[in-house]
Amino acid sequence: ERAGAGPAEGSGSYTKNRALARQKALVANLERSLKGEIVPDRPTRTGEGGYERPEPRAVERDDEPYREAAARYEREFGRVPEDGARHQVGWDLRSHDRRSGAVRLIEVKGRSHPWTDDEVVELSRAQVLTAFRSSTSEEEGDWYLYVVERTEEGGYRVLPIRNPVEAAAKWMVSGGAWRSIAEDAKTLPPE
Repeated sequence: ERAGAGPAEGSGSYTKNRALARQKALVANLERSLKGEIVPDRPTRTGEGGYERPEPRAVERDDEPYREAAARYEREFGRVPEDGARHQVGWDLRSHDRRSGAVRLIEVKGRSHPWTDDEVVELSRAQVLTAFRSSTSEEEGDWYLYVVERTEEGGYRVLPIRNPVEAAAKWMVSGGAWRSIAEDAKTLPPE
């Protein structure tokens, strides 16, 4: 399974409830790990007040059919798609429109069935950071999320979504999943 890609094909739908259950499992794992060494996904403080980033995780490429469908989609619209670097984690394809000069940085999320109701696709920290940077700078290009569904007939439906970071008004952080990692929590008595 590729990091952030959701469950492997054939393992059922990936719903909001499953995403929350996964978050809760991560919290439980964190709580168990407090007795041992934790390798964080986020920057950690060093002893001198600086920050240290963990080594990037290896990314499996089990989503090739979905990436190829997204590349075919781009070619259908007259754009020229190129694969991102193998271990680059902020997007999968870079697509250039020869007519307008516009560039799209495309993150592809494959679904073995229609993406409906409360099913989710996950974005990694690097993908969200790239989306935020793209929304404030036109240097690299516009960031897009392409959800690619496998159809019953064996084809693919491409759902391009222009930078969801720009459209989101709020972010959900559930207490059940995040409360246990709050730093320096303290109850203050009434004054």
